Amino acid sequence: MNDSAKITVLPRGTVFQVSRRESLFQVLTTAGISLNSYCGGQGICGKCRVRLIGNVPLPSESDLAHLSSEEINEGIRLACGLYPDIDMVAEIPEPVSASEYKLNIGDMSCPLDPWRDRLSGGVVLAVDLGTTNIVGHLLDPRTGKIIASATIANSQALFGADVMTRLAYCSHHGKEAKKTFENLALSDIEKLAESAAGRGKGRITDAVAVMNTAMETLLLGLSPDKLGRYPYKSGIDGPMHISPFKRGPLRRTAIHIPPVIGGFVGSDTVSALFAVSVLNQMPPYLLVDMGTNAEVVVVTRETMLACSTAAGPAFEGVGISCGMRGVEGAVESVRFNEGAFKVSVIGNKPAAGVTGSGLFSLIGELLRGGALDRFGAMVSERIPHNLVRRGKSGREVILSPDVTVSEEDIQQFILAKAATRAAVDTVLARVNLRADEITAIFLSGVFAGRINPRDVLTTGLLPPLELRKIQNAGNAPATGAVMMALSVSAFQKACLLARRVKHLTLSGSRDFKETFQSHVRL
Repeated sequence: MNDSAKITVLPRGTVFQVSRRESLFQVLTTAGISLNSYCGGQGICGKCRVRLIGNVPLPSESDLAHLSSEEINEGIRLACGLYPDIDMVAEIPEPVSASEYKLNIGDMSCPLDPWRDRLSGGVVLAVDLGTTNIVGHLLDPRTGKIIASATIANSQALFGADVMTRLAYCSHHGKEAKKTFENLALSDIEKLAESAAGRGKGRITDAVAVMNTAMETLLLGLSPDKLGRYPYKSGIDGPMHISPFKRGPLRRTAIHIPPVIGGFVGSDTVSALFAVSVLNQMPPYLLVDMGTNAEVVVVTRETMLACSTAAGPAFEGVGISCGMRGVEGAVESVRFNEGAFKVSVIGNKPAAGVTGSGLFSLIGELLRGGALDRFGAMVSERIPHNLVRRGKSGREVILSPDVTVSEEDIQQFILAKAATRAAVDTVLARVNLRADEITAIFLSGVFAGRINPRDVLTTGLLPPLELRKIQNAGNAPATGAVMMALSVSAFQKACLLARRVKHLTLSGSRDFKETFQSHVRL
């Protein structure tokens, strides 16, 4: 038995030398080849499928648990359970291109106030370092134009889809794990810069990076112990300015990170709030940033109050049986018409999975048609028999031959929805506001632009209010990062804004727990 094996990855033809102590999942993820997975290679989700050509080993326990006999016979295996000891050829679909993230800069005041002298000839980079996706925009500081945009998957997903799992792993595995997470975060920023800089001109002199508190803790190589345990304090105080790169496209680049607000409410929320604040919306209004963590900020004439809740990755299509990120091939909306589901797919490609906005859309349609009860169970007589079937996780509706959504998927959505709604209700109660007193609710997130406000209200994510009050803020954290990358004064204003926001800890809050339980339904 060999200590290592050669793995050829098709269709790109890349060859890797793999140690028997490493799974194929670990090798590919470390090399920046994104696999569809949310459990971090733990053999739980059954998503990281590859097709082996030629030498095909016997199926592992994870393969038998998650793959059909037809898939196993076709050479499909899970990369997380594959520890090669012979040379192999693995076929992995080329990563689909990410959809364009909406930036609303055109409607905002975005002064050009460069970090460096205008004559330096350099360019600047704005980075939204998300838990699941990392988005970057390369900018010309002289004109404010976006030169190039890029997005990649967060490589830390190797250790889990959510930040609490990553923090726990880092805490339990000591200094070596802490350094690993730091290196992965820096490597991702560098890969993003390489992708964007390849289409731009000039050296990247400065970058503004925004992220949640957990991602900043891991990026800076700080101890995760305090943030990972109650009362969830990071120890990060004020803005950070670092220059960690000695070579490559970010050599000598200064990276500027705005302050955190408190707990898990990080610089990404500061960035989103700053982007929305320049719209001069009359208070009181709400900002709801939706993702693996959901952040809620209420702005009144007297105060600003922010909180964060662990919504889970269902909104981003992770943890769903046929879930996927918002890329080409993802179902982004669903309508039921004349006894059939009409699906809209990103890129007009064949449906390969369903993303967060597609879940909102489907569940909204099923609820309006009386095809779901309040607990998420399907009312079969309200769905044509050819569109529903019994699957491994209970009944499931069929959106396409290869894409289904099960009752278990709907339960995951309900939990994410309940956590977000409970956070909204809790902050409103703390400032003695009724929902009908709110002038606007800005929905922010990488998929927020695709969500129909009607579906948001139907599913109960927000309290009942006028449809016109729900505003799409697009990827507001990235928008704010762009504005700050182009303007030192904008960065300074965002820092001042962060100091004015009060932080509300939801953990241990009886009101939050009771409100959450009341919304674990549709």
